[in-house]
Amino acid sequence: EIGPGSGSLLQYLPKNIRYTCIEPNHYLHELIRKEATRCGFFKIEIIAGRAEEIPSAPNSFDAVVSVRSLCVLDTALVLQEIKRVLKSRGRFIFVEHVAAPKGSYPWFVQKLIRYPHKFIKNGCDPAKDIKSFIKSVKFDTIEIERFDLDRDISKSRIAGVATK
Repeated sequence: EIGPGSGSLLQYLPKNIRYTCIEPNHYLHELIRKEATRCGFFKIEIIAGRAEEIPSAPNSFDAVVSVRSLCVLDTALVLQEIKRVLKSRGRFIFVEHVAAPKGSYPWFVQKLIRYPHKFIKNGCDPAKDIKSFIKSVKFDTIEIERFDLDRDISKSRIAGVATK
């Protein structure tokens, strides 16, 4: 998992997997371990690093998961790293917030607040076109669904799977 934060996604994952995550914030590592124990995970590895340089061999993982992480990262570099560490037929599973449709009112607001928002929200860019970044990596297959949540300015979301 890319940028798991405190490990809140663990409750939704199968317990019989080898879970590896990369999280640069050392203060969150203990929270991830506690959540993993609470959820019944026994095989976990926490990598202290950034997703722009995943310290794993090529073709190492069956799947990589990212949930609301690509907005704060060097998206192009991270996606290349994800593709590099995925095994053949490996899947990149993602749920990300994205820029609203170009020219819409939310898009204008996202553009207006993007720099203060990055400062307040740990580098999050609400106007980033993550869908275009994913498509540019040239995975073998990409399935993306767009949907909206009504609760904030970053309400535009995508969810999907890209296969190497």
